Amino acid sequence: METSDRLIERKEQVETSERIIDRVEIDEQKARIEETIEVVESTRKTVDVVEIDKRTGATVETVVEKAPVETRKKRVTIVVKDDRNDVVAGPMDQARRFAGPDGIDTGKLAGFGILAVQAGMPANERERLLTICEAFTSPTPDMTASADGAMTTIWPISSAAHAEELNKRPGMPDCAQAVERYGLADAKRAISDAERTGWILDNRGPYLLAWSPPEARGASNALVLLADLSGVATTEDARAVMHRWANDIETNSALWDGSEWDTALLRPIIESWREEFGTRTLMLLGPVGG
Repeated sequence: METSDRLIERKEQVETSERIIDRVEIDEQKARIEETIEVVESTRKTVDVVEIDKRTGATVETVVEKAPVETRKKRVTIVVKDDRNDVVAGPMDQARRFAGPDGIDTGKLAGFGILAVQAGMPANERERLLTICEAFTSPTPDMTASADGAMTTIWPISSAAHAEELNKRPGMPDCAQAVERYGLADAKRAISDAERTGWILDNRGPYLLAWSPPEARGASNALVLLADLSGVATTEDARAVMHRWANDIETNSALWDGSEWDTALLRPIIESWREEFGTRTLMLLGPVGG
């Protein structure tokens, strides 16, 4: 812009940022957890005006920074309630466990699952793994305690003592410790066992891997159920996947109470996962997998 005696340059810069507000309220008497996640977008505008006097060459710069404007873009409230009154205050449910090396007697189970993290996970993935751990340990109303002939999914821990401590801890489990003491050796072995089917697991993961019966693990002709959590990015994503794993797999005894996975029952479940979470999020690896 130019006037008879001045040259005027005006620059306007707009910066947009997001912050996440995550509030959790726990009512131990009612065994109720209410988590509210809110995404707030903040827009900040800065106007920079430079005026140059044509006659003297003097320059005057004026910077005006306007107050940020906040907009609430998304709000999600998740309520978990269990009438047993022991989910919030008591130890972790047996259907999902922290387990040290050889910490689970799979001979008493009809189905065995493990949340397996890839070795060499970068440091910036730690927060995402914390989010997945919180979903893994969150009470799910449809879950029942594991018993002989049932199914258990484990989060591997590097030592049996630390796993036992995490399982018995009152209140919500300490996911920071669960991530810090994650049992990479067990995870690596589980991924290697799954890859005996001929599939190479090279996404960022983590993976939920499951065998039925558990003793089929490691066999090249085993049927391995795989849920790929590579696309999980938010708390809402993690909760949704772990809730479906509980409802569709862990508590669905018709899938695993026979001699092996019931492939006829699994097919519509796999298709449903593909529709909700995308292709190849839930697959059956092995001779009739895919």
